[in-house]
Amino acid sequence: MDGYPARRTHVILFYENRDISEDIARDLISFSWTDKSSREADDIVIKLHNVHGLWCGDWQAAKGAKLTAEIVHANWDGREGEKHLPCGTFEIDETTVSGPPSEAEIKGISVPITSKARGQAKTRAWDNVRLSQIASDIAGNAGLDLIFELTKDPLYQREDQLEEADLSFLQGLATEAGASLKVSHDKLILFDEKEYEKKPSVLTLDVSDLTRWSLQNKSSSVYSSCKVKYHDPETDEDFEHEEDAALANLSGEDQNGRTLSLNQRCKSLAEAEELAKNTLHDANKYEVSGKLDAPGDLRVVAGVNIELTGVGRYSGKYAVDTVVHTVDSRGGHVMSLDIRRGGKGSKGKGDGVNYVSWSQFDHLGKDYSR
Repeated sequence: MDGYPARRTHVILFYENRDISEDIARDLISFSWTDKSSREADDIVIKLHNVHGLWCGDWQAAKGAKLTAEIVHANWDGREGEKHLPCGTFEIDETTVSGPPSEAEIKGISVPITSKARGQAKTRAWDNVRLSQIASDIAGNAGLDLIFELTKDPLYQREDQLEEADLSFLQGLATEAGASLKVSHDKLILFDEKEYEKKPSVLTLDVSDLTRWSLQNKSSSVYSSCKVKYHDPETDEDFEHEEDAALANLSGEDQNGRTLSLNQRCKSLAEAEELAKNTLHDANKYEVSGKLDAPGDLRVVAGVNIELTGVGRYSGKYAVDTVVHTVDSRGGHVMSLDIRRGGKGSKGKGDGVNYVSWSQFDHLGKDYSR
């Protein structure tokens, strides 16, 4: 269409609440945002031309300074207007200069090593407390807002944190409860991966859409069942529960007969069943996994599901574990995905509308165009 503005991608960057987008754009080589579903911190990497020495001189970024980033699509999908993907707020962790050619690199992470929740070992105890309260205490101490997305909230008679950093301690409790933990956008988020695997896919990618791809189906570290002991308070006897992966829709499609035995005793059959299911899910979730490179799409963030077609028996619904969005100096936008197939109960297509991303909790259910 004559006179229709060309589509382009650009990055909005704020340094200590000051807009430096134009300054960055003049020297930009590439901007990359790595969004991870859980357990690891997100990060950004900004690569810049440094021929005038500004990025190692007057404009050198200070370690510990805050960067806030957004990726913007302008005039995309045949329509005028903009769509924004908030990447979050990051603390500058490392700066590098190199040459020739003279270049600078700025790296930021979402959970800095200086964070009270990450770097400082503590000893303290909680009595008669639920997981949500422990998470709230840790989030508040770190200056984070808590988002608790679990349907079950375990009650502990006593929990002791012994010379351990807050996030490490909370991660252990979350894993035992079958929950995942993520810090993003100044929020501490506890959620259930299994529930997110059931959500609709945000888009369909055919193999013809991909610039590079690889998929694998492995048997190592995959289990058909899980055994765990429990105590029956009514009979005052110990028993053993065995959870079948196929019956519980927890993958294990290879059915190799391997059983995972846990060296711990639960207080009830219900607790043993829950622990076995959570353990099987974590053990088997990478049975079918892969890596994809494709043109950038703002709907794809860690934790959403996509539909993959054109790859035979590998076709189907996959959860996005990690995505790296990269924008270059010419406004190009590509993404690299680490994906995995969820449990059998997660199969099924979606319309790409009703999805949730925990990297964008401030924007749930909203249209990103503005």
